[in-house]
Amino acid sequence: MGARTSDEYEMLIRPFLQRDGIPVEKIEAMAVASVVPELVDTFTRLSNQLLGKDPFFVHSGVDTGLDISIDNSRELGADLVANAVAGYRLVNDLKPNIELKQGKKGAIIVDFGTALTFTMVSHDARILGVAIAPGLNGALKALAGDTAQLPHVKLEAPSRVIGTNTIESIQSGVVFGFTGLVESMVERVKSEMDGETGVVATGGLHHVIDDISSCFDHREPWLHLKGIREVYQRNT
Repeated sequence: MGARTSDEYEMLIRPFLQRDGIPVEKIEAMAVASVVPELVDTFTRLSNQLLGKDPFFVHSGVDTGLDISIDNSRELGADLVANAVAGYRLVNDLKPNIELKQGKKGAIIVDFGTALTFTMVSHDARILGVAIAPGLNGALKALAGDTAQLPHVKLEAPSRVIGTNTIESIQSGVVFGFTGLVESMVERVKSEMDGETGVVATGGLHHVIDDISSCFDHREPWLHLKGIREVYQRNT
C-alpha cells in the first residue's frame, strides 16, 4: 500500500474534529514532528488545505530550550527532540511558564514505538545522545515472519519465564528479554550521567514492560505530543 495523500489525511482528520465539535476555523496551526522526509510535502499540503498556511515542523534546528551535545545535531530525529523537551520538563516538575534551564535533574526518556529509543538529557538541560534498538512489535513480527513454524502471538508477559508451550516461550523471550534490555540500558546510562536522573516511559507499548519493571519514575503516553506543542509555542 502506498503512502497516503494529503486528501486522504484530511478525510481521516475531519471526522474526529466533527465528533469533538471543533471547527476547523478555530485551529490555530498544525505542528508536525516527522522522521519521514517524504511526508513533509504531504503535511504541508494538508495544512494549507485545512488552515490556509504552512505547518510548523519540529527539528533540532529550532529553539527547544535545550542544548544539543551530539556530534551532528541534524541526525537527531524530530520525535526524539519532542520527547527530550517534554520528558525533561516532566522529570523536573517544571510548570509551563518555567524555563527548562531551571531544571536540576537529568532525564532518560524510553520510547516504546516502532523502534525502542533511549534519549538522554543532562541535569543542566543538554541532550547528550540517544540509543536505538529494535521495537517490540518489530522483533515479534520478525520472529514469526522469518520462522514458519512460529505463530503470531499477543504481546504480553506470560505468567512465568520458563515457557511450556510455543506461545508462552515467544512471549517470555520477547517481553522478559526486552525488559532485561531496558533495565540494563537504564542502569548503564545512569552510570554515565552526573547527578540525579529520572526515567520516563512513553510510546504505545510502554505498558507491556511497565507492568513488570520498576525502573520507571514517570509514565506519560502523550509525551511526544506535549513536546511538539511546547516546541511550537516556543517558536511562535
